This record gives sequence, C-alpha cells and structure tokens, in this order.
Amino acid sequence: MIEDIDVEKVEGFQNYLAALPKRGGGKRGSLDINHHMRVLHSIIEKAVLRDWITKNPADTDRVKRPPKGNGVTHYLQREEVVRLLDACLPHLRPIVLCAVESGMRKSEILGLRWSEVRDVTLEDGTSAPMIFLPKERTKTRTARTVPVSNKLNDELKRLKEAQTSSQWFPSTAWYSAFHGHARRSGKTRRSPTWSPDL
Repeated sequence: MIEDIDVEKVEGFQNYLAALPKRGGGKRGSLDINHHMRVLHSIIEKAVLRDWITKNPADTDRVKRPPKGNGVTHYLQREEVVRLLDACLPHLRPIVLCAVESGMRKSEILGLRWSEVRDVTLEDGTSAPMIFLPKERTKTRTARTVPVSNKLNDELKRLKEAQTSSQWFPSTAWYSAFHGHARRSGKTRRSPTWSPDL
C-alpha cells in the first residue's frame, strides 16, 4: 500500500540504485540515480494530491539526493572526425556531419525541417545560413539559433536536391544505426562535438 512507503524505504531504494551496476557495467552515476528518484517522487506526489497520504516521503528535504556530478565535454580531434565520417554509410553521413559541425542533439537533428534553415544578413552585408530551432524542439524549451558551417551548408544543398520531404531526415530508422557506426569508428556513445579550433 502507498501509505507503507516511508522515508526509510525511499532511502533504501536510493541505496539500492547506487549499488546496482549499469547495464553495460560500471558504477551508476548521480544523474542516473537522481532521475529515478525524481520519477519516484512524481509517482508518490500523485498520492499526496489525491489525499491518500499527507506528505511525500521522497521529498528532497526528507531524503538527501546524491550531489550532481560535473559533466564531461569531449571534443573530437580532426582525425577522429575523419574516422567517424568514414565509418558512416551514405544515408548516415549527413546526420553525423550535422552533429559534429553544430553540436546539436540527436532529437534536434532528426526533427529538423527545411523551413528552420534561413539565410540571415550579417553586419558586413553578406548573408549566411542559420538554423532556427523553436523552443518546442529544444531540451531547455528555449529557442536558439545555430550557425551553419560551409561544410554543413554544402551537404545540406546536396541533401535538399535529392529529396522532397519537408524534413531533413524523414526516416527515423537512421536513429538506431548512429551508435553502431560510432562504435565501428572507435568512438563511444557520447554525443560528438567537434571544435574547429583544434
């Protein structure tokens, strides 16, 4: 019963998560644990709203969550970019190229529409293509603008000439194939970001 879940049981669940290894092996991080704890808190909060219990035993003031870890940013070296692109089949190359050139998330890339790419006029009077991501499609729910490099712009022109769909990448079947090619090239599951200054 929901009323049998107390602070001690919630703490026990959190300790269980901390001791539970990840699917691929290794220690479970604080971000992963906190995600599961937020889900648990949300579920129990429904019982509070329905007056089944008076207080949520998973509240952060009752059960201390693990400290947030510092994320690690990995920038691909030039030779890593070449190896990654060489490992891609033709239909995956535009997706991976967009990832390394823009740093956009996979969901943002796979949902891109041609209407979101527009030319803007720069201060010197020249024009340059930009990607305008609406807030509905970003993780932070904040609209943002992403510059398009010359290399990516050339690829987009080629891609647009070859298709009639309103989306850049209409087939979501490419999504699951991305990580397989990343592993073939020797890269991990981290989202690739290339710094052109390297």
